[in-house]
Amino acid sequence: METNGNSGKSKLKRMLEVRSRFDDLALNILKVDPRVSITLRREGTDVGYFLEYSLGAVIEIFKSTGINLNTTQITPDQIANPGVFGSLLLEGLRTCQPTVFAAYDDVSVLKLASMRHMTYYTVCISKALEAIQPDQLEMAEIMEEMKEAQESDPLPLMSTSSSSGPDVDILDAPILKR
Repeated sequence: METNGNSGKSKLKRMLEVRSRFDDLALNILKVDPRVSITLRREGTDVGYFLEYSLGAVIEIFKSTGINLNTTQITPDQIANPGVFGSLLLEGLRTCQPTVFAAYDDVSVLKLASMRHMTYYTVCISKALEAIQPDQLEMAEIMEEMKEAQESDPLPLMSTSSSSGPDVDILDAPILKR
């Protein structure tokens, strides 16, 4: 049978494990190269560009479409929506090539994209978005576990990692006599 002190330690350990999974998920996003190559036809010539989404791009997309990429996993159908596609394409291009696309808006940029290559563009945008969006199912599962752990024993969630060496759990500190 677990004593009350050990119960608190196991709850803390569970919360730290959940927090570690959350941190790992966030760090895995950073390991992905967010730049995706895309070819567009500009002035009759195929030209290679990069798509990437900065926080500024996410804000501009939200302003023009109402879609918050920080909280919503966007589907291929949403990407292909004519009211959304131009904004996603333009802001993704502007992140890496701001001067080239400074004069474009979300309608004029569509002249660079042919309809017969729509599937290709949708895949390119989707891949670039994957770099900024964590797996929504895994994120929901982690958030639910964090909520359950916090509700069962409201202890602060904190990182215990240290650059000075490996983590050490000290279960029982000795009582020193003077």
